[in-house]
Amino acid sequence: MQYQPSGAFVAAPTTSLPEAVGGSLNWDYRYTWLRDMSVLVDTLHQLGFVQEVDQFMDWLDTSCASAPLNFQMLYRVDGEPRVTEHELPELDGYRGSRPVRVGNAAAGQKQLDVYGEVMEAAHAAWKRDKHLPRRRRAMLLRIVDHVLQHWQEPDAGIWESRSRPKRYLYSQAMCWLALDRALRMDSSLRLGEGRRVDVRRVRTRIRREVLTRGFNQRLGTFTQGFDDDTLDASALTVPLTGMLDASDPRVVSTVRVVQAQLMRGGLVYRHKGTESEFAQDEGAFLVCSFWLVDVLAQMGRFDEAEELFARVSRTANDLGLFAEEFDPGTGQPMGNFPLALSHLSMVGAVLNLERAARSRRHAPRGRP
Repeated sequence: MQYQPSGAFVAAPTTSLPEAVGGSLNWDYRYTWLRDMSVLVDTLHQLGFVQEVDQFMDWLDTSCASAPLNFQMLYRVDGEPRVTEHELPELDGYRGSRPVRVGNAAAGQKQLDVYGEVMEAAHAAWKRDKHLPRRRRAMLLRIVDHVLQHWQEPDAGIWESRSRPKRYLYSQAMCWLALDRALRMDSSLRLGEGRRVDVRRVRTRIRREVLTRGFNQRLGTFTQGFDDDTLDASALTVPLTGMLDASDPRVVSTVRVVQAQLMRGGLVYRHKGTESEFAQDEGAFLVCSFWLVDVLAQMGRFDEAEELFARVSRTANDLGLFAEEFDPGTGQPMGNFPLALSHLSMVGAVLNLERAARSRRHAPRGRP
């Protein structure tokens, strides 16, 4: 799945395997998503793969350093930004699931979370030697300035909605993360006094809006977007960004709602609401289940986290490969296959469970 000359890798080596058999949620994943690259860099950093981290960051520098401020979400593996989408009506598709698509129009969407993804990848690489190459520093400063100016705008969200843009919780949380990581890297990033003041002010404001407009008091959960009531598993990422501790009552309540409303067959589904594009009978999204593993581990609910991890692991095929989604009713994988983000999320969950196990071993014992 990796293109060796550039170091980039595709989200999946397939196109148009359906998220719902017979439906139209059929996309071309044979491109490099910045979101996936961010998760990869962070995972490789934790595993100690220094050379690979440098290789992927070099690709990121080359692809994004000279790009316009409104970064694309995905690129060709050679770093080429020109990605168009068209349908092949002469093809029936997998089990009659039409249309078959080549290319992906998400490349042209506004997805504000991309700035947090790139900043998180840069921060993971920076932690090793506290150094930012000149070209990367310039790119990151441009990201900071762009987030300061555009964080309040509606976008397509992490699920790349093709309906009307809105202010998605995940996108806003990642804008917060972008500014937070910029402050953490300030010794090398050198924000300057005026910009630093702006970053702190806007970071505080984003957090306030996420915690007020992104949390539905009536439902007792963070929701898909600001001021709405759509349940969405991406709400689980709020503590994973570091914005809130996993023990915060709002996080605990969100986990409770996700488990009650978005789980079926022991796995987590992406969302529950009335948006027409999400009404098709898609499978459980494996990344969401791994997010829940991560949050449960952070909360100290280790047995639940390990049980869920074991359940998700059983969705792999005989080669240990994960699809994008899984139907617990039929036992069938769904969506493009194999999906890089599913595997990266699985590795991240393993690392989080190991950290939790170490913390349990070294925790002071109570009196008998």
